[in-house]
Amino acid sequence: MLPAAALRQHVPRQAAVAQGRERKAAGPVWGGGDDPYLCADELGEPYRPNSLSDRFEVAQAAPDVPPLTFHGLRHTSATIALDDLRSGEGLANRAVGAG
Repeated sequence: MLPAAALRQHVPRQAAVAQGRERKAAGPVWGGGDDPYLCADELGEPYRPNSLSDRFEVAQAAPDVPPLTFHGLRHTSATIALDDLRSGEGLANRAVGAG
């Protein structure tokens, strides 16, 4: 388990490495400039405010996906997180992919 301070350093570092790969793959169409956004798409452009909900709607349209609103998904996530805390797993394990 990583302490919170290490997690705050680790996640941005991982994002920067991934963004470097995306920048190289995008080539001349990279839109992030020399000071890229932390939360950007594959071309370095900042996400549109509704991009997450757009992707959620596409996922919801897939067959065999039970109906759930984005708000309901948030509550489901909170319930799972509380269950993890009660069972002793903790959120940090899930955040670094060990849970």
